[in-house]
Amino acid sequence: ITQYNSGIEHNSLSFKIASLTIISIISLLLVTFLRGFFDLVFFVPMYGMFVTIFLAYTSYNEINNSSPTFIGLTIPTSFLLLLASIFPEVHRRVKIRKLASCCIKGEKLEQFSKTPWKLFDDVPKEHLSTLYFDIPGFHASQPSLTNRELKDLIDEIFAKNFRTIEKYSGTLIRNTEDSMLVAFELLEQKKISIPMEPKIYCAYSTILCALELKQNLEEIKASMNNGSPLIKRLKGRCGIGSDKGLILKHIRNGRMDLSLFTNSMSNISEMLKKSTGADILCDARTYDMCSEYFSAQKIDDNAYSIVGLSN
Repeated sequence: ITQYNSGIEHNSLSFKIASLTIISIISLLLVTFLRGFFDLVFFVPMYGMFVTIFLAYTSYNEINNSSPTFIGLTIPTSFLLLLASIFPEVHRRVKIRKLASCCIKGEKLEQFSKTPWKLFDDVPKEHLSTLYFDIPGFHASQPSLTNRELKDLIDEIFAKNFRTIEKYSGTLIRNTEDSMLVAFELLEQKKISIPMEPKIYCAYSTILCALELKQNLEEIKASMNNGSPLIKRLKGRCGIGSDKGLILKHIRNGRMDLSLFTNSMSNISEMLKKSTGADILCDARTYDMCSEYFSAQKIDDNAYSIVGLSN
């Protein structure tokens, strides 16, 4: 120890710390750009532990008169950064798997954890309005169309509905050829002037979007000159719910994707069991916020059928 303390040069120590800092920052920015997120709560202590080990290792080499170089610092530092990234990623995937399983089973998020909104780095939303739109019977009508007609029909439905979702500032979470899942967040009043309380306006926009999605399907059917009878009978239905929620950005199958976690999904699933196949159903919370603007028929304690705009 005495030999090391007397022999170590101040410039060597400064160079080592500066090099380590620069390499760490560049590597962090690079990996953040490639992956899109970090679980900092786990990454920082893991990385700090590995860096401490690395500093101890280089200090041991200095005792043996082996001064570190920039290249000599780069390779082990990058390797340590990779190791420190693995643990948060594994932890994140376990959290996603558990929460997804919880949602699929229809359990309330509060039953899954005492702090369900602290499971992820993403900012939780105190209010999200969720819209599920689908076209019952669409698959049964597909055999009556040629491949080209089917493709054109699917493309037109998606293009028209996507413009409607964008019009009402919705976020398309998932879509298939006959269904869409859309989330509506609170708009910032600094960016846009809204005529009512933000959460009411959010639910209000969701119902307007649902009405227009159904109207889009009617317009598409009317524009088809040689549409089959099965296509002409297609109707759209919607389920709407309002609750806390989380829009999670993560990597799935090698690409960035969005997933929606909210208690509203279980409510929508239950409501659709009571659907006639051509209606707009909303939960009690959405109805309470928008009853002034829409007329609706009560189905049960937590389900209302939207009839249209109120007079």
